[in-house]
Amino acid sequence: MKVVVYTAIMVNNPESDKPIDLPCDFDLISGWDYVLLTNIKNGKQVFHNSGWRKGEIREIDPPENDMPIKSRRGWQIYAARWCKWHPDYFFSDYDFVIWVDGWQVPDFNKKDNWYFIIKDMFNKYNNNDPKTPLIVNDIHKKNKCIYEEHDAIVFCHKDTNVNMLKVSKYVKTMGYPKDLGLFWTGCYIYKTNSKLIQQVFKNLWEDMLLYTYRDQALLMFEIWRNKSLNNWGNAPLNNLIKAVDTDGNHGGYL
Repeated sequence: MKVVVYTAIMVNNPESDKPIDLPCDFDLISGWDYVLLTNIKNGKQVFHNSGWRKGEIREIDPPENDMPIKSRRGWQIYAARWCKWHPDYFFSDYDFVIWVDGWQVPDFNKKDNWYFIIKDMFNKYNNNDPKTPLIVNDIHKKNKCIYEEHDAIVFCHKDTNVNMLKVSKYVKTMGYPKDLGLFWTGCYIYKTNSKLIQQVFKNLWEDMLLYTYRDQALLMFEIWRNKSLNNWGNAPLNNLIKAVDTDGNHGGYL
């Protein structure tokens, strides 16, 4: 089984900007590949104290034709999110992709939350339904749905009230119900080359370009929309996307 763990850390000006996220050292799991995607020049020097240095630090630039203009608010976040939601662009030759947000330290060898997250995710593949192409990390503990997430994003100054009002209006107009649940998107496992999940990622990115760089504000809607439009045929949703609990317990299914 070929597995890659990856993240992306981007800046507006690769020649001079220092990254906000500088993950500390961590141990790698033998047999897995680790890749940090970045547009920062001299990445090996910048991340010399990070565990990512033990893997591959790959310098990349997201394609301009699939990105907002450079002057747009949060461009560097968009750049990292482009990498996050296009895993097959980089890793289609792998069996499984594990994404972690750039600020996190994926030390899967320690028996803490990370250990149980990954253990539980792979248990679902091996023991429950090996065809499940996407497993996300955690049902959100505080917010019951993306409408509550929109309010929290504004409260925490993670995006503007104007943008979140547009997102809420858009999903409501599409008929998206309240209290449908919310995934935390800081980590996911994806079985590569799944056409069904690729469509979710495609829709998600298109709407992010229109409304917000906050992927968590839209992911549940995109899942619901694809199921509602019958893009998945008669396939049970539980066979396509599942969630686990960071406490090490089996979490809920969507």
